[in-house]
Amino acid sequence: MALSMAKDAPLEPESHVRWERGANGRGWMGTTQSDVPSPKLFRLAELDEPASRIEVAFFSAFPNYRELYGAATFGWSRLDGRQLLHGLLHDGWNRFRTWDWKPEDLAIVVRDLIDACKQTSVKCWFAAPLLNLRLQTDLERIELIGGMELRALTDEEATSLYGGPSFLLRPPHHPSHPQQAAVFGCFTEDLSQAESKSSSVLYDKVWPELDRIVSTLRILKAGPVGIEGVHAGTKSGHPSIGSIICVARTKEYIPSGTYDLGRADLDQFEQIINWLSGGLHESLRVACGRLSSASLRRDPADRLLDAVIGMESILLREVGKDIYRGEMRYRFAVRYASLAEDVAERHRRFQIARHLYDERSTIVHGSASPESPVRIGDEKLHPVDAANRACEALRELIMSFLPSANRPEFLSSGYWDRRLFGDGAASADEADGA
Repeated sequence: MALSMAKDAPLEPESHVRWERGANGRGWMGTTQSDVPSPKLFRLAELDEPASRIEVAFFSAFPNYRELYGAATFGWSRLDGRQLLHGLLHDGWNRFRTWDWKPEDLAIVVRDLIDACKQTSVKCWFAAPLLNLRLQTDLERIELIGGMELRALTDEEATSLYGGPSFLLRPPHHPSHPQQAAVFGCFTEDLSQAESKSSSVLYDKVWPELDRIVSTLRILKAGPVGIEGVHAGTKSGHPSIGSIICVARTKEYIPSGTYDLGRADLDQFEQIINWLSGGLHESLRVACGRLSSASLRRDPADRLLDAVIGMESILLREVGKDIYRGEMRYRFAVRYASLAEDVAERHRRFQIARHLYDERSTIVHGSASPESPVRIGDEKLHPVDAANRACEALRELIMSFLPSANRPEFLSSGYWDRRLFGDGAASADEADGA
């Protein structure tokens, strides 16, 4: 009955957008196309009678669906006969692209619905586009932990993520470069009848891994890179969540720019993400967080301040002790210098660190000028360049201690004295028991 109505119902074309890569690396261009489902069909009052019969049969077979049912990521819903009928018709249209179903076609759609209703969990896909990240042509993909992969979006995937009727309602967040990349993966989520019995795998497990990937990129090199958001959906139909696609937007503002990743970066990328996966001591966690924050700052003063605070979390970890409060500037500079082996390089690093700390104090006390040159070492730099220099110093400092990320070497008693005076030196004052 519903199929016969579908054949006779007035067809309303729906506008869709297909994204295709333009010539000469000019990004994806949207072209509008039409499809021919029948939206008016789903508003017909004549569907009430077949929907009622489907509802009675369905709840007799699956009484548990009378309550709220679904998954934490996609939400919970309460089903009725009209929703079930609409779901069957949508599923069939998407499969066969016609309303002229054969008996065996109807049997396939109904059988798959029954099989889906017997499931206790649902398998989901996700794609997390990375803003400004471009994979160079020599690097096709990076395999990540948990079966995830980082690779460039295809034309079809760009259409799937950014095309469709929503283009008519709001500006699309479409990729800006043919090689723009995304993290792809799958996760399985329990189906539950109560929110308290289920947790979102996407938010509890996938997002932390995505954050680790972004942190790795920001530690690896400079550049404004970050997650645009996470698109997620189900791989197979389910009556309560089958056609839902969830888009979780990041709360970070990612400035415009480019971040190029090629095969030459691969070894270090994999090394950093493995170090981060082993856990971070709080001091390094703060340093990495400040580096991430600095990479997104538009104001160079904010960027320099974040970077120097990150350096302090490593170089001045015991700053809270009263005996060290009066000599922070000197300790900050001499410890940064001690990481170099060459004497001349140590002196250069001492001057750089001291001037970075001075500029940090100037900013904190409200005396910095946004255009005045900043002395860093033996150079006078524009504030933007001084902020970049501070970020590079923090990046180098983090990389020095990431191999022992969960308990970095500088936590050991007398570490900095040994760096300055050799293995025979030790300082009881610096034994903080961390």
